Amino acid sequence: MIAVLRRGQHALESRPARATLWYVTGHTLQKGLDFLFMPVFALLLTPEEYGAVALFLTWMTIFHSTITLRLDRAVGRARYDYDDRRFRQFLSAIATLGTLTALAALGGLALLPGETLAALFRIERRLVLLAAGAAAGLFVIEIVLEVWLYAYRYRLYTVVSLGLAVLRIALSLALIAMLPGRLPDVDGALARALGITLVSGGGGLALGAGLLWRGRRPLDRAAWRYALAYSVPLIPHLLAGLLLSQFDRVLIGQYAGLGAAGVYSFAYQIGSVVFVLWAGANRAWVPWFFEQMARAEREGDSNACTAIHAAVRTRAGQYTLLFAMATAILIVVGPPLARLVTPPEYREGLAIIPVVMAGCFFMLPHTFYVNLEYYAKRTGTISLGTILAAAANITLNVALIPRYGYPAAAWTTVLGYLLLFLFHAAFVRFRLKQANLFPFPLLLATGLALAALAAILQGVAG
Repeated sequence: MIAVLRRGQHALESRPARATLWYVTGHTLQKGLDFLFMPVFALLLTPEEYGAVALFLTWMTIFHSTITLRLDRAVGRARYDYDDRRFRQFLSAIATLGTLTALAALGGLALLPGETLAALFRIERRLVLLAAGAAAGLFVIEIVLEVWLYAYRYRLYTVVSLGLAVLRIALSLALIAMLPGRLPDVDGALARALGITLVSGGGGLALGAGLLWRGRRPLDRAAWRYALAYSVPLIPHLLAGLLLSQFDRVLIGQYAGLGAAGVYSFAYQIGSVVFVLWAGANRAWVPWFFEQMARAEREGDSNACTAIHAAVRTRAGQYTLLFAMATAILIVVGPPLARLVTPPEYREGLAIIPVVMAGCFFMLPHTFYVNLEYYAKRTGTISLGTILAAAANITLNVALIPRYGYPAAAWTTVLGYLLLFLFHAAFVRFRLKQANLFPFPLLLATGLALAALAAILQGVAG
């Protein structure tokens, strides 16, 4: 018993364990800030302005995954392929290339007429350009955060991430208080977007200058080829994931108006508290799961592998039940609690909060199987599944939102994540031959039960 306690104490004191604790805490605090100030921004902005900001953030994320070529995704792998000096040169090179492509895209957008940009992006021209500028700054910030992540500089990573989040909120609030009504054609949405862009752009400039100074090799074609070969194939997966999770706001804005998009975005942010809990828990699950898979490979003995897989299945079942219980509680108590802080013009959207929570729950069973595919280096399958789910989600949204409004988007999100879960479960079962690694009947039953609970509560609220 003493030996077990000592091993447990040693595990808690290990660097990966401390890093996980910091990352989970930091992620939760950062999202908690968003939830805390969400009612404040809802009070300061009209539903139309809130919807415009939601679309601005969506396009900022899409631009981040396209115009920068997401070269930051190559940082982790390059860390193990290069020595320290060459790695610093690599960082300065990809920061330069990604920034140049982003600025070129920004210049191209600036040349388009405002009417064209509004028709393409469903927000005004200035918000589109600010979204592209913020994406460029965010790209450089992500490079530095990735470096700190793999170097286990978890305290610095957490402090800087939280600091940037606080600055975005504080500057946005200050600009909303100062600019609208004092400058012509400046409303709350533009002030909020300007606050986000200034912090992201300023942070990117400061951190990017450090990368260039330490690397001093901004034009390195070998580094560019390495990063492009690694990152560009991931873009379809990233884009499809964004379409699956966020493009419904764009379609709601197009078919139902910015006011409906604002109401939906407000409710979705509250419902995504389940996603926040999952994101924190997943960071703790993945290292343990990879360790078990590596142990099974090293053991080689079939009995040992069977025992390890059984332990994974047991832990996955326990994890699922605990997470399902937490989700069920949030589905029941979430809307009444949200009503206490929700402005009257947003309250009609509270009925979809349980539906959003039920959809977010399916991230858990879906990522069980995706994590195995990552371990098995089957990333192409991950992209394929995300693309198929996003296509189904968009098709359903186009068909249903004009007829049923934004509540349809919440249910198509549930279906999209359910299809994603079923696709990866089938691939793992029939192609990777791991039929019993995860408790599929339990995963499916809990997810469907939560969706049924959400439907009942939505019906009662309606």
